[in-house]
Amino acid sequence: MRIMKSILLLFFSTLLVGQVDNDLESFRDTMFYDQSSGNYIIEYLGNSSIGELDTIVTMTFEPGNKIEPVINSKVSFKNDSSYYLYEYNISNGPNALQRLVYFSLFFNEDIKIKNKQTNTYHGGWYVDYLKKIGWWGDGGLEPTWSVDGFAISSKNLPGIGLAGMKGRTNMLNYEHGFPSNDIEKKIHSLSVGKSSFNLIPTVVPIKLPEHLTVVEFVDTIKANNDSSFVFGWIEDIQTRDKYNAHFSNASNFLEQGDSSSARSELQIVLNECNLDSSKTLTSEAYALLKFNTEYLLEQLPEINIADMFVSLILNIKQCYEKEWIDNTGIYNSLIIKAENAHKSYEKGNTKTSINHLNSFLNELEAQNGKHLTSEAYTLLKNNAEYLMAKLEE
Repeated sequence: MRIMKSILLLFFSTLLVGQVDNDLESFRDTMFYDQSSGNYIIEYLGNSSIGELDTIVTMTFEPGNKIEPVINSKVSFKNDSSYYLYEYNISNGPNALQRLVYFSLFFNEDIKIKNKQTNTYHGGWYVDYLKKIGWWGDGGLEPTWSVDGFAISSKNLPGIGLAGMKGRTNMLNYEHGFPSNDIEKKIHSLSVGKSSFNLIPTVVPIKLPEHLTVVEFVDTIKANNDSSFVFGWIEDIQTRDKYNAHFSNASNFLEQGDSSSARSELQIVLNECNLDSSKTLTSEAYALLKFNTEYLLEQLPEINIADMFVSLILNIKQCYEKEWIDNTGIYNSLIIKAENAHKSYEKGNTKTSINHLNSFLNELEAQNGKHLTSEAYTLLKNNAEYLMAKLEE
């Protein structure tokens, strides 16, 4: 059976049928791409009205790629359900020649999806297949139109996947027989296969490989950082390199067994993400860096409290070296408070140690935006509060 006999194909223009007198025994069905029109020209030997294979049929196949698709995605974490919410906005640019009628997300693995949502303003419905979910628009999007409201929920972390979009073309059934199986397979692929879509990178839920080490996961985040720059989700190379430097430092510390210093580097990443969000990071890059780094921090080996004090004091020194603390007196005051808290802990006086840390936090609050940049404030505050929580356990 020919695979396309039951499928309504996408065609346009006029069916050209010509009776030929010459010998057709050497004729072979052909299909070629017309670069000037962006269409495929198909010629095959078909049946005449008397049922003989004596007619060369010429058809023009218009693929659904004459659109100008754009997709924007953002991810948020819902604490009440422990799910990540993935939201998408799609648009069809002004240079499109077709309506955008199909939008799909492709997954590399079987991903559990919850709470599929779709905007019904333009009509359409969801289709849900293995490793793919999509929206078939009833009317589609005209050039310059955009629509949001597409969302999925998943417990899987954000990663890089593909969105596929396809335009509307006119439909016409085969007449006068069918072309060869090889050509039908090509047309099938261009009509309904993955290659029929305009494929665009976007953020989707991913399934992490089993037995991934923390160092390997750092490399995964670095790869996402590099890809984000290539896709234009990170505005400049300096921002990309800044994050890569932090990830490289964290990786080196982890390989040396120094999870405390690695934690400090990753806390800086989270702080930088919040500062760079909507400035040099798009929502896509922000999601990839923030949520994967948060997950990585949860996977780090527990460190003892004494090492946490050492890490906090090291962070203060790093902030001063980076000029995130611009006053030597404030720097010395913070060092003294952290060292006093450490000494009290070593003497077994946890309550006094907590009091010193509270004094440390109060000084951070007082100097935030004055002699402390927001980077220093966030980094030191997060680490001091984390340390206090451990002391209070």
